[in-house]
Formats: sequence, structure tokens, C-alpha cells
Amino acid sequence: MHPVKAPLKRWLKQQQQVIPNCTAALLVQRTDDGKTTFVAQYPEPAANSTSLDTAITLAAEEVLQKQRLHLVAQDDRHMLMAQPVSHQGKLWGAVILQLEIGNKKDVPASLKRLQEGMVWLQFLLIQQETPALAPATPEFHASAHTEQLLQLAIKLLGENSLQEMTISLVNFLASQLQSNRVCLGLQAKTGIELTAVSFSANFDKRTSAMQLLSDAMDEAADQRINIHLDVHSTDTNSTADSTTDPTRDLSKASTVIQRCHENLLKHQQVAAVDSFLLRKGTQIIGVVTLEHRTNELSAEQTQFLQGALRVAQELIALKQASQGSIREHLRQRTRSQLTRWFGDNKLTRKLIGAAAVLLLCTLFFPANYWVASEASLQSTYKYLVVAPQEGYLSSIALGPGAKVKKGDALAQLNDEELRLERRKLFSQMQQSQQEYDNALANGNRAQAAIANEKVEQATSQLELIEQQQARTQLVAPSDGIITSDDISQTLGAPVKQGQVLFEISASQGYVVHLWVDERDIRYLKPDQPGKIKLTSIPNEHFDITLKNISPISEIREGKNYFRVEAKLNRESDVLRPGMTGSGKVLVGSQFLGWIWFHDLWYWLRLTLWF
Repeated sequence: MHPVKAPLKRWLKQQQQVIPNCTAALLVQRTDDGKTTFVAQYPEPAANSTSLDTAITLAAEEVLQKQRLHLVAQDDRHMLMAQPVSHQGKLWGAVILQLEIGNKKDVPASLKRLQEGMVWLQFLLIQQETPALAPATPEFHASAHTEQLLQLAIKLLGENSLQEMTISLVNFLASQLQSNRVCLGLQAKTGIELTAVSFSANFDKRTSAMQLLSDAMDEAADQRINIHLDVHSTDTNSTADSTTDPTRDLSKASTVIQRCHENLLKHQQVAAVDSFLLRKGTQIIGVVTLEHRTNELSAEQTQFLQGALRVAQELIALKQASQGSIREHLRQRTRSQLTRWFGDNKLTRKLIGAAAVLLLCTLFFPANYWVASEASLQSTYKYLVVAPQEGYLSSIALGPGAKVKKGDALAQLNDEELRLERRKLFSQMQQSQQEYDNALANGNRAQAAIANEKVEQATSQLELIEQQQARTQLVAPSDGIITSDDISQTLGAPVKQGQVLFEISASQGYVVHLWVDERDIRYLKPDQPGKIKLTSIPNEHFDITLKNISPISEIREGKNYFRVEAKLNRESDVLRPGMTGSGKVLVGSQFLGWIWFHDLWYWLRLTLWF
């Protein structure tokens, strides 16, 4: 391990004594190159403690990687509790305690005592970071700095509220630095809000002096930089510490704006004005402004002030967190978690997060909801041409798809038997007519009556045969298109009376049949607009209007579909009955998230019965 540092070792000893079930304590530090080093340990490790070192190393790597509390059982009697240590908003290392396993309920109490002791650890880390300078006056040497910082911490921790803490802070700084006035402002929603003025229990924020102070604080906070201005300087002497504010561009330090500080300097007639930022990580939580009437801060005073502000900003942030509302706690916790997930050098996570946010926003974007379905084009009217009598097909004039007009010949039935029957009846009629004439010439009235009846009977049968002959010519009953099957291969085949031979669909006035899934049928209503695309005409769509929602359903591919009739708003010569395609009906506006996932949601509700 690295050489033991006495202050850190004394702190570990104190923690081991304060926490009753703690048998050993150790500090590890994460270096800039990512390596883990042992800094201090109490009590001193034995010569043969490789197993303990191994367990501690694993616990340290785990807590430094996840940056959160880590508990792990070491053996049947001991466990390790590793707590990450943050300093100046960055991960410094971890403290690891070896605890005896007596009662697991003692673990929260041990953790609470450890967190209380972390405040003192922060003081020691600040002291280590402060470089040793040759003191110009006896009251500002290094040991005095440490003692004063401890006094400040004790004083601030003893205050009951944040307001009292800020007043104690400005009074302490004004006394130690012999400044004319020290003011502190805390970050609020609208900017820096003046909170405390040294040796002033009550002050009016509306006065011009307080307004100048607030403006100066806002000026430093907006530029995220400490500002110093004195009566002898013509330009702003500003500092931007990249270790405490990495978001500040040092190349722009020469363009610092100090107009508000100049106004404050002139109005108060002081020798110098200093504004120092209070930070929690990279977040600015407040500003401390000092006014000096006769002298400026020395290097030793500035060094002490920086250490005091480091202590104060940690305690102020802790007090704000403890006094904040539940909403504020959740906000801070969410911000820290997001910083850990999407911090620096995590471009992939940032992209994923941005995509997730974009997707979430897209889910609440309104859009038109279209119900999709299968579509087919049908004629409004159909005419059937049937066989008027039994017979045989003699000829077929037209086939499927042919356009016909009313009266066009379609087919011819064989009428040879009818012609023979007609000649036979015609001969019988002539014979009966001759018998009738002879009976009249002979004056035989009875024979004439019988012959006349035979003539009338033969005439009636002859008219019937002629009608049957006329019906053997099948003609189109209306204009349209033949949509029936091809019967040209059945020439000479017998047909029965009433057998359908041709089907003629009207060439104008189409109706669209939509087959809609039963899950979407409830959204459809008459007069809703829609559109269809036909398979044979994919580059053109036709507008439709719903007419009727039929109760007729059909099972297709294991799903139940209802038939919906729609009117075609625009017709074309390229349309043919029987064309198929797909249709969409506009049923209203919904969120994209609902459009994409409502089927899944309904399926879950139907499956899980909730």
C-alpha cells in the first residue's frame, strides 16, 4: 500500500471507535489514470492478510465502478460495507469498513454514523489540496487555517435553519477577513436571490444598494466565473477555475463583463469587490460577494477564503437537501442519476436517451387513424341470362369480359326439334282447316264445329312453338359486361330450363365491399370518408364513402371479418367488376402511441381479463 497519511489514519481510527461493530477501516483512492490505491488503513494490516486485501480490492472495484453503497459478506462473521467518497463533485475514492455480523438491523445505524463522519473527511481532503504557502501573518498559517475551518464547520452545523447558517457564514467571513461587508445569495428559479448580509439581521432587498449587490451576483453566476475588481484596475481580473467549472471556456476569460461590479464599486465607494461562486458539483448554488473599503485580500486570505467556501458550499448543499420538499428531493435525485448515466464521455447513452425522448414525444403526436381492410369492386346491378327451356347449345356469340348492349345476341339453342314440331302442327292445322271447309260445304254443322276446334288447337300449339323458337336466341337484357364463366367449351351439351348461362354486370354504378376486422368494426360509421387502391391500378387511388355496415361476417385466415359497403365517388373506364385491392377508412384523430400499440393493449386486456 501507499504510505499512511496521519490525518486520514486518525479519521479512520475515529470511525472505528464511533461505529461499535466496526473492526477495521480503510480508505482507497481512484487516481487520474483509473487505478485504485490504498491510502490509509486502521488498524495496521497483519503480514499475512492477503485474503483481506483481496476481498477489499474486489469491494473497492465494485463500489468505484457503480458509484453507490456496496455490501458484501466476507465470511460467516464479517461483512464489508463500501461507501463512495465524492470531493468537489467528482469521485475521489471509497471508504471500506469491516463489520461484525451480529444483527442486520445495526447496518443502517452504522451507515448513518459513517455519513456523519464524511463531513470531517471532506475537511481533511480540502486541507490536503491546499498548497503550503509561506504565511505573511501569523494568524494565517496552515494550522490556523485548519482550526478556523473546523470552527466554521462546527458553527454552521450548529444552526437550525438554512437562513441562520448563511447569516453565521457571512458574519464569520466578515470577522476573519475584516471586510467591510460580506453578502451571500442563493440560486433561485429567477436567478441569484440575496439571502444574508453580514451584521444585518434585517435588510430591504428593494433598496438600490441591495439591488446593486444582487446584480453583481447575477453577473458572476451568469458567466460562471469568480470576479475581482478594484479601483486600480482598468480591466477585469477574472479567474475561471477549470477544475471547479469545466463548462467555462478559459479562452474567453478576457471578455468578462463587470459592469455591475463597477457600479457597485462606485456606489459603495470601496477599494475592491470580489464575487466567489458556491458550487455543488458543476451546479452553481450561490454567490458570496465581499466589499473591502481600505485593503484587498492577500494571497493567504484568498487561500483561507477558498477553503472556507469549500466547507460552506458542502454544508449549504446538505442543508438545502435536508430542508427541501419531496419534489425537490426527487428533482435532485433525478438530476444526479441522469448525470451519472448521461455524463461526459457517454455519447452512446446520450444518443440512446435522445432517441428515447424523441420516441416518447412522438407517441403523443396526434395523427389521422385509418382502419385498413381488404377491398373488392362489385357492380351495383347484375342480370342473369338463363336457359328458357331444355335443349342443346348450338352456338355462343360472346364470352367473358365482353361489353354488350341491350339486344345483342349472346348464344343460340338448337331449335331443330322445334322446327319439326312446327311443320307437323302446321300440316295438322291445314288438314283440320280443309275438314272444316268440307263440313260447311255439306251443311254438316257438327262436323264443322269439331274441325274448327282442331284448327284452333293446332293454331295455339303452333304459336307456342314459335315462341319457343324465338326464345332459343339468347340476347343481352341490358348494357353491361359479361362476368360469368366461359361456356364456349360446352357447345352441344344439354341445358336445363332455368340454368344460368350468362351473368351481365352493369358497366356503371360500382359498389365497394370492404372486409373489416371485427376489432375495428366499432370505429366505422356511415358517411365516413376513405380510399381504396386496386391491385391492377396501384398508382391511383379512388375516394369512397361508407354506405352501410352489414351484419354479414366471414372467416378469413382464422379471423372474423365484417362486410362494409361503400360508394365509389369517382368512376373510370379502366374499372372492372371483381377487381380487388386494399382500402382505408378515416375514423378520426388519435395519438401515434395509441395507433401503434392499441391492438397489443386490447389483446392483453382480452387475454388477462382486466
